[in-house]
Amino acid sequence: MPARGQVHLRAEGYLKAALVPHTVYLLALVALFIVCRQGQQWPVVIVALVVYVVTATLVVRRQYVTWMSESDPKTPSYRVLWTVFGLGIACVVIGVVGGWVSESKFLGWFLFPGVIAAYLAAGALMTRARTEEDEATQWKLGLRAAALCAALTLGAMVLFAFVGSPPGWLAGLALIGLGVGLVAAPVALSLLAERAIDHFDQLRGSSPRTVLAVILGGAAFALLAAIGIGAWKSAPGLFLALVVLAALVFAIVSGTLADIFAALGIIALMGVTPQQEPLPAALHPGEGQRVLVAFGDSYMSGEGADTYFEGTDVGGGNQCRRAPTAWAVQASQRYFDGLVFLACSGARTYNVREDQLGVAETPEPRGQDGEPGTQLDQYHDREAEDGFVPGLVVISVGGNDAGFSTIGKACAVPGSCDTEDMRDWFTEELPQVQRELTSTFAQVRQAIPEGTPIVATAYPDPIYMEPGETEPCDDLALSGGDVLFIKDFLRELNRAVHAAATATGLQFIPQTGQAFAAAGIQLCDPTGGARPGVNFVGLRSVSGLADQRFNPVNWIHNSFHPNERGHAALLRAFDTWWAQTGSKLRGPFLLPDGMEDMKGVALKPQCDLVGDGLEVPKCRSNADDWTVQQAAKAALPFVFLVLLVVVPVWLASAALFGWRRRVSPRLSRSG
Repeated sequence: MPARGQVHLRAEGYLKAALVPHTVYLLALVALFIVCRQGQQWPVVIVALVVYVVTATLVVRRQYVTWMSESDPKTPSYRVLWTVFGLGIACVVIGVVGGWVSESKFLGWFLFPGVIAAYLAAGALMTRARTEEDEATQWKLGLRAAALCAALTLGAMVLFAFVGSPPGWLAGLALIGLGVGLVAAPVALSLLAERAIDHFDQLRGSSPRTVLAVILGGAAFALLAAIGIGAWKSAPGLFLALVVLAALVFAIVSGTLADIFAALGIIALMGVTPQQEPLPAALHPGEGQRVLVAFGDSYMSGEGADTYFEGTDVGGGNQCRRAPTAWAVQASQRYFDGLVFLACSGARTYNVREDQLGVAETPEPRGQDGEPGTQLDQYHDREAEDGFVPGLVVISVGGNDAGFSTIGKACAVPGSCDTEDMRDWFTEELPQVQRELTSTFAQVRQAIPEGTPIVATAYPDPIYMEPGETEPCDDLALSGGDVLFIKDFLRELNRAVHAAATATGLQFIPQTGQAFAAAGIQLCDPTGGARPGVNFVGLRSVSGLADQRFNPVNWIHNSFHPNERGHAALLRAFDTWWAQTGSKLRGPFLLPDGMEDMKGVALKPQCDLVGDGLEVPKCRSNADDWTVQQAAKAALPFVFLVLLVVVPVWLASAALFGWRRRVSPRLSRSG
């Protein structure tokens, strides 16, 4: 390794020769991001991806040949690279903060060039440090990065695991430290790999068998460790994740930007969303048409589908995610002249109720982002404007008031969410939800003509487990306790919905509760085929600005929701109810006496589940703290298990590249 200030022999004409493939690569990367950002058809995306992979491969190959021959890659100076990195971070901040605050499309476009610039500059900084710094500096920087990674990462995990809910400022510092620690990990792996490669390069001449043993032994040990960890946790997906991690470590050790290129490609692809469908004429019913009116949340709107109607899947805007495959859309085509489609993903009871001027309510009724008002307010406006006649009203609501998303996170972390605390925070507090449902159903009944029946639907049971079994199938990353808690909670929630509907004169469709079971499409159902009717983990981005489309937070919204098969099963359940009961209903349907000004019964809850402003702790906050603590406790031992894969892969990769550097043609050095 040359002393500081010295460089390896510069290959004649390298910079000129490297400029073309690097320029082509950058153009291909920008084209891929633009194609993904615009939501093009998959054939166009695939073509852009193939071009990107080819250009990235050419650049990586050139980097590898140059690095193995130990010629200087002629990266820009540190000053230039740090400037580009800083500008990239600034663009990311402008794109994210500016896009959120001002919802500016112009500012949103700063995000993805900022990500590209910062990521590529970071990779070039590592390349320069590996090729131009002396041995002592590489050891010093690498060991400092490793110590920083260990201290900050383990410190944050220990804090969350044993303190549970630290003060806000301390939790914020811990999260920042965790992020810095994770960034320091590849820095340490890369710099220390350069020293290990030089060691194996020299060892190859005196003891080639030792180098070969490290290559084969490290690879074999890592593979067996990954298989063992996956089998121990009964999670095939965990094995695949460890294989991907091993490939990432190999790319980091390689001395190229392969890991950077792969990460940028994945980020771009996650921004792809299918083309949205235009709203059909049936969703704009006219004068005198007999229509189906659909109120409620994601189980009514159709979240979980592959395609949504235009303007209803916009990150940072309207995210109602109304799907053409939603069962209400299909039912309206069979039995009615049209559909008034007001259901919106994420809706709670206060998003349905009327926003009455001068009437103070807690929680306060309000419309959701991108919607012109609450669902009942929209109904009144459209009824007055279009003059349709409601033939039937269906409503699915209560799940978000009861904490569906919070429960999903709690049950997804390792361990069991079937604890006394979780039951106290959610199952035992469902009377709060029933009170909100009763108030909301009473308003809906008052808003709809007396001759129109209104029906509330049961939430479907998503998971199959034989009676007497204690664990679900291996494909589901949930414990038996998780499944038991979810099933008991759904049963009690459906009872609350049924009770609120009965109290306010609404009908109830129990068939939807067992729709997935009847169709054999529950998660883990052996008769359901390759694809169940529920997305366990559904990866799909949103349309809209780049800061929303390429934000990982927006990639999992389809999880734990019925897909097209699920909504087909819900439609069959509705068909059964319609044939047996719905088509025979005759009005008038009146709100029972005494329910006009329903305020609900007085409750003495342990915690506030629905956001009523009660002077008690928040149930969801309690559960979120519990979830973080459980995740941290599970992550601590898992970190050491991951090292059983990372360390041998790192050693084997360094030995392999040391071997290859020894046998590759090398350029002579200059002093």
